[in-house]
Amino acid sequence: MRLLSVVFLLATICSVNSYKILFYTNLFGHSHVKFLAAAADTLTDAGHNVTVLVSVFEASLSTSLKSTKNVITVNAHGKVEDFIKARSKMLANMWLENMSPVNMIKKIGTMATIFSSQCREVLSNTALIEKLKAENYDLAITEPFDTCAYPFFEAINIRAHVAVLSSSRLDHVSDVIGQPAAPSYNPGLLSANGDKMTIGQRFVNMIQYMCGSYFFSYVGDADAAVAKEINATWRTWRETVPEASFVLTNQIPLLDFPAPTFDKIVPVGGLSVKTDKKAMKLDEKWSKILDKRKKNVFISFGSNARSKDMPAEYKNSLVQVIKNMPDTTFIWKYEDLTDKFTEGIPNVYLGDWLPQNELLADPRLNVFLTHGGLGSVTELSMMGTPAVMVPLFADQSRNAQMLKRHGGAAVLTKTDLSNTKLVQETIEDVLNNPKYRENAERLAEMLNNQPTNPKETLVKYVEFAARFGKLPSLDNYGRHQTFAQYFFLDIIAIISLITLVASYISYRVLRCVVRRFLGSATKTSAFVPFEFQILEYTPVELSFSQDLLDDEILTKCCTETASFNFRAYGRDFPLRLQRNCQIKEEFAEETAQFSDEGSTWQGKLEDQPNSTVDGDIINGLFEGIILTGDGEKFMVERQFQMIGLKDLLFYCFILFLCSTSSESYKILVYTNLFGHSHVKVMATVADALTDAGHNVTVLMPIIEQQFINKTCLKSTKNVIFAEQDDKLKALMATRSKRFETLWTSGFNNPFVVAKKSKLMSELFSEHCRKVMSEKKLIEQIKSENFDLAITEPFDTCAYAFFEAISIRAHVAVYSCSRLDHVSEVIGQPAAPSYVPGMTSLFGEQMNIWDRFLNFYLYKANSYAFSRIGDENYRVAKEFYPNIRSWREVVPEATFLFTNYIPYLDFPAPIFDKMIPIGGLTVKTDQKEVELEEKWSNILDDRKTNVLISFGSNARSEEMPIEYKNALLKVFQSMSDTTFIWKYENPKDPFTKHLENVYLSAWLPQNELLADPRLTLFITHGGLASIPVAADQTRNAQMMKRHGVAAVLKKFDLANSVKIQKVIEQVMTDSSYRDNAKRLAEILHNQPTDPKETLVKYVEFAARFGKLPSLDNYGRHQSFVEYFFLDIISIISFTVLVSSYLFYRLLEYLFRKCTGSSTKSKKE
Repeated sequence: MRLLSVVFLLATICSVNSYKILFYTNLFGHSHVKFLAAAADTLTDAGHNVTVLVSVFEASLSTSLKSTKNVITVNAHGKVEDFIKARSKMLANMWLENMSPVNMIKKIGTMATIFSSQCREVLSNTALIEKLKAENYDLAITEPFDTCAYPFFEAINIRAHVAVLSSSRLDHVSDVIGQPAAPSYNPGLLSANGDKMTIGQRFVNMIQYMCGSYFFSYVGDADAAVAKEINATWRTWRETVPEASFVLTNQIPLLDFPAPTFDKIVPVGGLSVKTDKKAMKLDEKWSKILDKRKKNVFISFGSNARSKDMPAEYKNSLVQVIKNMPDTTFIWKYEDLTDKFTEGIPNVYLGDWLPQNELLADPRLNVFLTHGGLGSVTELSMMGTPAVMVPLFADQSRNAQMLKRHGGAAVLTKTDLSNTKLVQETIEDVLNNPKYRENAERLAEMLNNQPTNPKETLVKYVEFAARFGKLPSLDNYGRHQTFAQYFFLDIIAIISLITLVASYISYRVLRCVVRRFLGSATKTSAFVPFEFQILEYTPVELSFSQDLLDDEILTKCCTETASFNFRAYGRDFPLRLQRNCQIKEEFAEETAQFSDEGSTWQGKLEDQPNSTVDGDIINGLFEGIILTGDGEKFMVERQFQMIGLKDLLFYCFILFLCSTSSESYKILVYTNLFGHSHVKVMATVADALTDAGHNVTVLMPIIEQQFINKTCLKSTKNVIFAEQDDKLKALMATRSKRFETLWTSGFNNPFVVAKKSKLMSELFSEHCRKVMSEKKLIEQIKSENFDLAITEPFDTCAYAFFEAISIRAHVAVYSCSRLDHVSEVIGQPAAPSYVPGMTSLFGEQMNIWDRFLNFYLYKANSYAFSRIGDENYRVAKEFYPNIRSWREVVPEATFLFTNYIPYLDFPAPIFDKMIPIGGLTVKTDQKEVELEEKWSNILDDRKTNVLISFGSNARSEEMPIEYKNALLKVFQSMSDTTFIWKYENPKDPFTKHLENVYLSAWLPQNELLADPRLTLFITHGGLASIPVAADQTRNAQMMKRHGVAAVLKKFDLANSVKIQKVIEQVMTDSSYRDNAKRLAEILHNQPTDPKETLVKYVEFAARFGKLPSLDNYGRHQSFVEYFFLDIISIISFTVLVSSYLFYRLLEYLFRKCTGSSTKSKKE
């Protein structure tokens, strides 16, 4: 990995353009200075022209720069110098100061004065501004810890900028860029808690988050006020910070708390840390000291809180601990070596400077007692050293809890240092309990083998930003919304008001009716919607009444009879139903087809002769009404087993590939043959891993028989097919008929989505029954001991299968950008106020009605897929009753690979375990895409060419005739344009009179789209888009957002005038092509490659298995906890009671004071 990093940097120097980059950094705080310097040196080493502007606060600090030589300094303002001189007393107080929000707010005035004074010093330097303005930098980089950099960037007309955080996050930055804080489970920067918090801790965490954000925002606003005095046209930091092309954070996802993030927030944690143990050599002095005893403890509290300023009681306590542990060597970073407080103690060694990295890398060091600065935490985490954390101030408490969460550290408060017994017990526990060392070493192994390298990541993203400038497509719209809009409070208020008014009116009307017609006595009607519970059933009986022979087809007329019991409200109802049916036998084909179309089930409850039962069974679903003899009426909707199916034999073969590579993993890919887009993505994933040298087996249960020869697999040869059974074939035939209605059905109606889920639920559960019943196959695959499994949670039966074969770890792959039901179970914030759901009709900018519908569609879609998943598991548990639910298993996915491209999609909250690999299945290299001569000649016929394709589900030949006629009118009126149409029946004569129209059942779509002669693409989910179903409306709005597409509704296809107007608009308006070219250039030059990303992360998952550290705790919280409703309720109640008591007190005092007048008035 390190060799690859070196090769990468050398290749970067030789192959990429050199950019002029300006760093703006304060000389304030060693950790901030060190991290920014590491970033500057990395870019200099990559061949870029880097200049560092240093605003001096602490003149005693080194810039930490090594290879970067272009440095400009701005000296400290007088007030800053005075502050730094007095700062040593402040730092000494850290040992005793309480880290409360109140103490933080007390310092806000001082900090605002210091930073605004230095900001005035920088912005008043007009000569410097003009000099740097003339440099025309490609990019600027700064840390928004000090916001003065942003008016400075405005002054020198910087074209784009990137933010770098030396911490894992900055709360005020999260606020302005719209990053969800999630304080119910995500510790704020200054929090003292972990992710699992009590109600009191959640309240304190929220207060600390708000205070931290307010503190830095106040300081930033002071800087902005100074900037406005100098130049009123400069924008504030609140406007410019969100324009950062990227926000690079000193965070390691595998180490930090999982929290919502955005794709523009890129982790580069560990950038400033030396982690190569082989390159670190401990000098002889300290090596001999480590050899003196078997156990060694290293003590260091960083550079700010100096050990020499430690209160005497803390020092004495530590000295006593050292004396009590004579078999352990203590090495202590102590700034005053003349202090004799350890004199005569043989097992302690003091040093005013210590080789920290080298000591931590030495296996003889057993424990690190430290303050928990992020740099130190990162170092010891990557070295695998157990620790005792004693946080003192700032983000150190959060860092300590972060490391404790991984089981490699114990945490003490600084006041605990006075407790000799507690300190000694804690150190001894970490020294002697092997779990600390085991957990620390496992964490270090993961961190040293991460799929990404921080230096490579930094260089790639900075170069991308320097090339393409600002990236507004990554700016989430949620940050522009009000609090009420973001949390739907306006919609909730309207719905609540309507509900209250409607309830009141209904109550008044009912009350009036009851009084007028029924008097005091009221009668109740029994209309009870319910789902009945089947107790037992008799399979369908067939009785034949008549045979008809016509054209070698024998039709057998029959009557179906079914008997079963069901239970409702504790009562058992025996039920017997009948309906008419037919069986047609074709002698020539030797086939028989069962038909029950148009038939209605009728019958009665066997124990109630006056009862009536009437309903339909559609694909195994009974929908109807039962009217009992007692006058009770039931709406029934329940799936029940109609016929026992015979087990069909299925064929399978497995070819085992031998690999000599130790890094080759055995991987199982479970993917259904269902839906071309799903099949293609999963096949590409399998092939990519096979090509990387892994032993990949693909299990393909067949749902759509048409794909049996279209698996899309190329290099992967180990394939197991699970055949369909008769019932699944019948269900698929019904589904195929449903596709004919795609052209005319309502658009993503929530009720339609829920209704269709019934058919899909039966389809997938029947498939799941078939797969889970194959115990021989399951045992065979279980014996293979795969390292990793991969599937798409579109079908949750895979997770039941994984449970059955006891898979050790799994990853998920989406063939779409998101799956709403998965977002819910993994705790991903949906943000439906500005993020379109998977089947949404809207873009990100929605009015109040759009936001309501978007939320409704999101919930309907999530419900539909969740229902399918639950039904799968109901069936799977018949065979394996002890398996866990998909709702438990899916969140355990090590990673979730999503088929989306951040620069193309809507910005939305994600987690670090969600890895984008969009474009994996697409051929994008135009040099490798060659168009065959036939189609090339067609494109040469005319100057403008239009490609039309509506995919594989919505077939053009099934398009309503009015749509076809409207398109023909357009073709005829645009005779100078060639139209190439993917049409499943090219022999259809309806276009024969048009010379500019070419029909074909198959088209070389990639090759045509890559040809510059193609002017326009009319499709179900792309450029000039006409979405038909599923996520296509969302995709269309996504493209429209980039200015590369116009969108028509499918019903607009009946309007030839509208179609032609839109086509001509896109063809003649050059902005569409310009925007399309820029978007294509961005996508072709992304900082990451989807195939490389997939392979790296899959290999990591196969090696390390499940990663519970990436599982956010928010998904375990209730709705009330997540949104602080319990705390809000307590506060509201407290305020109401206090207000009432205060009112009563005032009333009492008023009466007391005016008692005489009141008394006379009564008299």
